[in-house]
Amino acid sequence: MTDVDFKNSHSETESFRSCERRHFYGYGLRLRSSRISVALARGTFGHEVLAEYYSNCKSGKSFREAKAGAYSVLAERLSELEELYPNDKLREDLGFCFKDYFKLAEQEFDRIEVLDVEQSFTVRINESFSLPFVVDLILRFDGRLEAWDHKFVWDFFNDNVADLSPQLPLYYAGLSMLGYPHATVRYNEIRYRATAQIKADPTSRVNRPAPRITPQRVLTTMEEHIQIGQRIFDLRQLGLDEWEKRVVRTANNQTCKNCDFAKMCIGELNGEDRNQFYVGVDYHERTR
Repeated sequence: MTDVDFKNSHSETESFRSCERRHFYGYGLRLRSSRISVALARGTFGHEVLAEYYSNCKSGKSFREAKAGAYSVLAERLSELEELYPNDKLREDLGFCFKDYFKLAEQEFDRIEVLDVEQSFTVRINESFSLPFVVDLILRFDGRLEAWDHKFVWDFFNDNVADLSPQLPLYYAGLSMLGYPHATVRYNEIRYRATAQIKADPTSRVNRPAPRITPQRVLTTMEEHIQIGQRIFDLRQLGLDEWEKRVVRTANNQTCKNCDFAKMCIGELNGEDRNQFYVGVDYHERTR
């Protein structure tokens, strides 16, 4: 297959790995929930706030100015969706997160040089596959080249999860091909759960693990990513009707409890027509 360029982001392949049916809803039918979950809103708004802060740092603003701009974005986004989250849970989570995060950021302010924020890349991996990805932050920290991926989490990742996840090795490979050799790639985890430890030490709200990445790890991860991409590509060629017949539900607690498509998935299991009961009501077509 030399005349085709099929591409899949890490987010899409992870969706496919976790549940083929959820992937079909989101990437086949291109549907989205009419009301985004608190978890998705928290992550989306949190990324926007951090993007504003680090963009301000890059433009040469002082710490106080950079933080003020970030809080302005947070206030604006929360006010826009206040009616959707009336119990103030989202406001409370993000308020505490950034109160503590900026205590740490102030200590780090003179140690960082921001190079890029929310930078989109696409690299050609082989004759038929490209990898699109977005790096939340590229910076020099104490002179070291690093790339961070922001995560808003209830608890920090288990060490095995952080080491086994394919996301950062993919980013490492892509960045190496784009002129960022030997960058340290790490998660910038921000825990939104309140704990006694965080109360005693606000900086313990943040964790930045960097998995060990060897050349063999990059090669294996890339091969597995392309294998999943090939499977997705093959399903797309079948057309939506045949594609749907071949996907299965993962149906386990970890996957289903926060799935935005759970309501429609349950309805279809019980014989309800999605176009009659769900599409256009609880779910709408996702625009590019």
